[in-house]
Amino acid sequence: MHIHPTDDQLKQVLKSRVEGPIVMINLLKFKSVEGSTEGAQKTYRKYMMSTARFLDGVGGRLLWSGSPQFVVIGDERDSWDQALLVEYPSRKAFLKLLSNPDYQKVHELREQALESSALIMSVSDVNNLVVPDEIAQMEKAD
Repeated sequence: MHIHPTDDQLKQVLKSRVEGPIVMINLLKFKSVEGSTEGAQKTYRKYMMSTARFLDGVGGRLLWSGSPQFVVIGDERDSWDQALLVEYPSRKAFLKLLSNPDYQKVHELREQALESSALIMSVSDVNNLVVPDEIAQMEKAD
């Protein structure tokens, strides 16, 4: 069960030299009571609604939320109930949100709702993306 970062994971974020915007990839597994995750999902929605003002306060925003359907590549045991992409203007903005005492109180709702989670810090890498035009040029060169 992963709900909080380990000390080593938190140190890694603190020591990171990442500059500029980051996107946090959130993978969520809700707690199940008698085979239903409905109560946990309601609690998580309450957490998200309560978190909105803190997210806005550091310049963050929810980019996308979706319901994973099934694992195409990977271990089927790693099934998730919800996925979120949350953008922050910087790593420091994310850390500012985490250190806010009022946010920490609201964070208890997240703990109540989740059985497990994964949180992956990501940066934009569009410049290294292979796009169709480049693929066509590579094929012509062969």
